[in-house]
Amino acid sequence: MATIYERKLKKGTYFYLNYVDAAGERQRKPLGRITRKRAELKLQQKEHELRNSPTTQGKLQIKFSEYETIYLNDYLIKHPSSWEESRYMLQDDLSPMKNEEGILLKDLYLDELTSKDVSNFINISIEKKRAFSTINRKIGVLSAFLNHAKDIGSYSVPDFKIKTLPKLKAGPPKFYDLDVLEKIIAAEKKYPHWWKLIANTGLRAGEFRNLKVKDCKDDGIWILSDPGNRTKSGDWRIIPMNDTIREILKDFDTTGEYLIPRFDKDMPKKRFRRLCERIEIEDGYWGIHCLRRTFCSQLVMAGKSMRAAQILMGHKSIKTTERYAFLSPSYLEGVMDDFGIG
Repeated sequence: MATIYERKLKKGTYFYLNYVDAAGERQRKPLGRITRKRAELKLQQKEHELRNSPTTQGKLQIKFSEYETIYLNDYLIKHPSSWEESRYMLQDDLSPMKNEEGILLKDLYLDELTSKDVSNFINISIEKKRAFSTINRKIGVLSAFLNHAKDIGSYSVPDFKIKTLPKLKAGPPKFYDLDVLEKIIAAEKKYPHWWKLIANTGLRAGEFRNLKVKDCKDDGIWILSDPGNRTKSGDWRIIPMNDTIREILKDFDTTGEYLIPRFDKDMPKKRFRRLCERIEIEDGYWGIHCLRRTFCSQLVMAGKSMRAAQILMGHKSIKTTERYAFLSPSYLEGVMDDFGIG
């Protein structure tokens, strides 16, 4: 799609034509001091030219906002546990952004998106002091979004590669020492058993919210994957039952279909985040996922094998488990006392 805009100067009104060329670059062409009617005719000619150019011939043009619906509906089926995060990044972060002409990204056709628009998003995010890892997750979602449209093959899409930002620093993964975990649970007045269960099972937030009472069996908690409630890996697993988990489950209302009430999808995450903020847990450690990392870390420090941790966490690759299974600094105290070389 092409657009026109006008500038009113002392000598009269000047019109300009904006469009994306075959290379995916945005162009701005001055039309001069002409009438609006003539400018609109020039616009129609350019749109016809773009629609029938070799790069778009046989391809459909679709707006960013329209393809969001297609993409997110498909994503919900394949990756329900991370759907909300992708939806937020697309609809709340990327769609409201403006390009150089002040047009919202959601109002652009996919093939009108340029590398400059992505660079602009990155620069604004950096100015807002967003972490590079956060920015990379967002542009990763955008890349997956455009690749999805490209794979379908029916739509005209931009032809440029989205590059991620370099990793500038590395720090320890975020998990809770047991004293911090106790502080969190003690501060929760209504649902302390929620956080206890996640910390003792390593459940993902989506798995916890969708856990059914009938799947809490005598031999363990069954995490099942089906089209309406697919796990992140697409596989099912059992978290063996023990006395601790059995005691925690006594605090849940097991008279309904699900272990927790049908709140808004984001309710457990929001409640936990607000709880951590209220009791002044360090910023960046406010996510439910920290409970899952705590489970994996404590499991390995208790001497359980990495392979066992991988199965219980539901990871496809043991490399993912290794990133989760870090050791608490207190666990390493004294480990170097009787060690020396030379």
